[in-house]
Amino acid sequence: MISSALTKKDRIIVSALKLFSEHGYQDTKIINIAKDAKVGKGTIYEYFEDKKQLFDEAVEITMASSYEYLHQDLDFVDNYTACLKDNIMKEIDIVEENITLFKLFLQITNNPILYNDFKISRILLDLQSKRFVVFKQIVEKGVQAKEFGPVNPELAALSILSSLNAYIIFKYKLHPNFGNMPKIESATIDELLVVIINGIK
Repeated sequence: MISSALTKKDRIIVSALKLFSEHGYQDTKIINIAKDAKVGKGTIYEYFEDKKQLFDEAVEITMASSYEYLHQDLDFVDNYTACLKDNIMKEIDIVEENITLFKLFLQITNNPILYNDFKISRILLDLQSKRFVVFKQIVEKGVQAKEFGPVNPELAALSILSSLNAYIIFKYKLHPNFGNMPKIESATIDELLVVIINGIK
């Protein structure tokens, strides 16, 4: 149930994300979003020009708030292996706490019309770029501290993110109880990290 403490615009965005993830962009109607958000259909057009603008803004706002951890200062980190694990955990937590967002992300990447849209592709590319920079910096600083071996930070960051993305998709998209499964234990992340780190040390 949507909290009445949210603003009308926030309620619209929450409902839009839920319905887009459940029914897909094409099959989600403005009238259904309005009903779920408990606002009039005309109210949505007070905030958004059309369904496409609502979709774009909902994706942009949600991704920005979900990935706030990307704005971090690595200058005071003294254990880069622990930092790497912490960032991997944050990535997985984002999926576990935002299954709706993850479903929406999968729909975007599997829909050429949405994925090739300029604004959506820019949002996703910007997010991927920020994720890459953070992991690259962790590896760079770990190499400088001699915690990791003399690896290429760019290739290492790409390998880490590729492994992480593949793991998340396999674990969630292919799981029979997708969207309703137990939280991944820290010990499992430790095992994943061993696989990743062994390619760095």
